[in-house]
Amino acid sequence: MFIVHPNMWSWTNRIGFREDEISYISFGVDSAKAAQIPTQRKIYDAIWIGRMHRQKGIDDLLATLLHLSKVIRDFRVILIGNLRELKPRIESMGLTKYVEFAGFVSEDEKFRLFHASRVFLMPSRFEGSPRVIGESLVCNVPVVAYEVETYRAIFGKFIRYVPCFDLAAFKTSAERTIAEMRSGKNYLSELNLQSFCEMHSWQKTGETFLEGCDCC
Repeated sequence: MFIVHPNMWSWTNRIGFREDEISYISFGVDSAKAAQIPTQRKIYDAIWIGRMHRQKGIDDLLATLLHLSKVIRDFRVILIGNLRELKPRIESMGLTKYVEFAGFVSEDEKFRLFHASRVFLMPSRFEGSPRVIGESLVCNVPVVAYEVETYRAIFGKFIRYVPCFDLAAFKTSAERTIAEMRSGKNYLSELNLQSFCEMHSWQKTGETFLEGCDCC
């Protein structure tokens, strides 16, 4: 049996599975593709990927962008996804000149945009095992996120966590992280990011899957 989140171990124990019958399999990130992207100039201070749903923390995202546009010189953000409905709100908030809409993009272009950005903003209200955080990390891009209960077991210290759902703290953390990145300081450089990239690579995920199948 496979589980897709470390927090599921206790559940499998409760329903009677032995530990040797269970294999944890990562969500998987194409870290090899991310590593093949040529070096990009940092054009965007922030990047966000998602859909128009309250779960994704749209209101907090917009409030944060408004704050950042006022305190960071020449602030720029790239938003990825089907976000046509968001454009009127961006315009009404006076954010048009700060925000670029990428729409749907290819995998290559997504990784290129990550590499061209300084911080990934993750104001979601809840998530499971969000691959997009892993995609940001394998591009060596810091993540600012609310500390929802499912994150730390997977991402550990690789996220800059903010108490749920402290919007003021989220704004402050985003501002500080962008300032650090502009000055050449990336907190990820102090961590063993390579181990994360290897553990959650498609290659490692495939190997774990095949090993688990052999045990079945």
